[in-house]
Amino acid sequence: MKSNKEYDDGINQVVPIYKFEFVPDVMWIDWYGEQKKFCLISVKKTIIETGQEFKVLHPISEYILSRYSSRRFNTMKKHSDNITAFLNYLYTNKKKLGLTSLSDLTFTHGTNFLNYISMEKKLNKNTVQTYERVITNFYVFLSTKGILATISPEEFQKVQGNWGKYYLSPFKGVQYPTPSQRKKEHSFPLQYLPLLIEISILVAPRITLGIYIQFMGGLRHGEVVNLKRTQAQRRINNGDFTFKIENQKFRKDIKDHTSSEVKRPRTQEVYNVKGWLTTLFEDHVKLYKAEDGSNALFVNARGKAMTAKSYSQYFNKVKQYFCNYLRAYGDEDDIALADHLRLVDWSTHIGRGSFTNMIAERTDNPFLLAYKRGDKNPEAALPYIAKTAKIRKRIERSFSSLNNEYLPGLVERRKRKGD
Repeated sequence: MKSNKEYDDGINQVVPIYKFEFVPDVMWIDWYGEQKKFCLISVKKTIIETGQEFKVLHPISEYILSRYSSRRFNTMKKHSDNITAFLNYLYTNKKKLGLTSLSDLTFTHGTNFLNYISMEKKLNKNTVQTYERVITNFYVFLSTKGILATISPEEFQKVQGNWGKYYLSPFKGVQYPTPSQRKKEHSFPLQYLPLLIEISILVAPRITLGIYIQFMGGLRHGEVVNLKRTQAQRRINNGDFTFKIENQKFRKDIKDHTSSEVKRPRTQEVYNVKGWLTTLFEDHVKLYKAEDGSNALFVNARGKAMTAKSYSQYFNKVKQYFCNYLRAYGDEDDIALADHLRLVDWSTHIGRGSFTNMIAERTDNPFLLAYKRGDKNPEAALPYIAKTAKIRKRIERSFSSLNNEYLPGLVERRKRKGD
């Protein structure tokens, strides 16, 4: 019989169990004398028992570098995401697919993957076709390198398209999904905005100010989380706020800032309707302060600058409570709206969409609309800025029938009315 010491030694000598997966890996590389942000492909090894992780850059990253090194980071990341999804599918199903290495790849394996993401993962047709284009180019690369044992470069057909030459897909029998019937909602009834804001105060107060800024300034959620506390200025003449929007990269502990990036740096005006923005802003800066030295306006529960992903999670919580509240305490119109919002897709971007519609309904000037949205080349709208005062008055009148004071209590008043 083994002694306790022998038994303990045996336990300590147990070989750890690893989990392997391909992952997109964000890194900065000295590229021709300057630092450039790349998204390449690594293999991540995780010790199941401890959760300890190790990453090693995979040679297949040559594909990304050879095709996309001169392209924007987001383009590089999109293709790295697609290739890692394909490689993980092959690795997970290698026994069923009869694969021992990439040299065993056939066109059938590509078709199997495309049908998997189409039929089982339920990705939409456009997404499946994007994967198909990326994987076609990946096969061309592997074939040109002599890696594929049964596929030669001559088997790929290159044709001229509207945007240049491209390779025809070699994958036969791909089952594309039928177009989704689920509609994406871009606009929100503004008469319900005060209620949405108050429900946010109750269930996700950290983003209440952000929701208002999106609806009354047209900011994207990635732009909201890039705001600093010191970047807000109030205009004396009308009380509106202006925010300086630029990439901050607050979170140094996160490599991938794609979803939290500013699409177009600018100074953006946000309407201060009925003084609500003043109240929300003053309350927000009293309650929430970054503890990571970032001076970010929006922070998470740990005091760190909030990411766009975290912001979206808070917003989804507000969405759920808003619809549940309308169903429980609303009249027929409220219930109809709740049912509609449950049937369609809507996200934080609905604030920008609603802002766009609100401006478009009050002006027929496309340059002014572009300026208010912060679109490209706002200089073209400079001659028309004088007209923005009229739009502001029209927006103010749109809210004249709503509660005159911004005070928590709207939810309770509506509840009592429904009882």
